[in-house]
Amino acid sequence: MVGSGIVTLPWTFQESGFVLGLIICIVGLVASYRTCILMIRCAGNDHEYFDTLYKYWGKWAYYLGFISTLLIMIAAVTSYFINLSAMLYYVLLAILEWTGAINKDFIPVTTVNFSTFS
Repeated sequence: MVGSGIVTLPWTFQESGFVLGLIICIVGLVASYRTCILMIRCAGNDHEYFDTLYKYWGKWAYYLGFISTLLIMIAAVTSYFINLSAMLYYVLLAILEWTGAINKDFIPVTTVNFSTFS
């Protein structure tokens, strides 16, 4: 889950309540634990996940697993960068306000006005 799925998780648990949220966490824990146990049994003495893919599915699965791992990492880094850059503007505004570097005529942009775009 990268992007909007990870951003909405806190809201989801807030709206689900304590009992339902706890049940959802336990079901997710059991599913993750079962998946890990199956992967450990399947891997045997393999040192890496890619070796297990190569053993059971062949060369194409080895490369597909490697490429999909890279794509997931690129997506995670991209979403992290987007979140950081979105927060950086407000952090810089606060620093400029605290240091007194902002002119009296400066009006910070905190909302988007779509009527100004073509």
